[in-house]
Amino acid sequence: SAETFSDRRINLLRKALRGTYFKPALPAQLVENSDACKTDPDRCRILPDGSRWLVDLWGAAADMALGSKPYVWSKRLSKKANNNFKWLIPIVAYGQVRIYDICQWVEVQLSVHVKNVNGI
Repeated sequence: SAETFSDRRINLLRKALRGTYFKPALPAQLVENSDACKTDPDRCRILPDGSRWLVDLWGAAADMALGSKPYVWSKRLSKKANNNFKWLIPIVAYGQVRIYDICQWVEVQLSVHVKNVNGI
């Protein structure tokens, strides 16, 4: 059944993440995000229990972020700043902008190709 499948997937995900990154058991829910899934009148995708999954996910993430202890900088841990690779910052920023532009161009080209293939 779907519940058994989702429980197995969630347990595998928890086992994979718990050992390396996280100690506590993570809350998890598998969701359907296709056009075929149910939506509410505001066109938000909903879970079988009727809750809006994306809105609830962002709310839970905000609660976790706001409820945790903030990072405290310690001067003892960083005695001297490392400036060895500081010159790479503008190059990396430029590369990210170019990659974004290329992705946008590819998306436009694919949509034009799909329209041509479908005869629209």
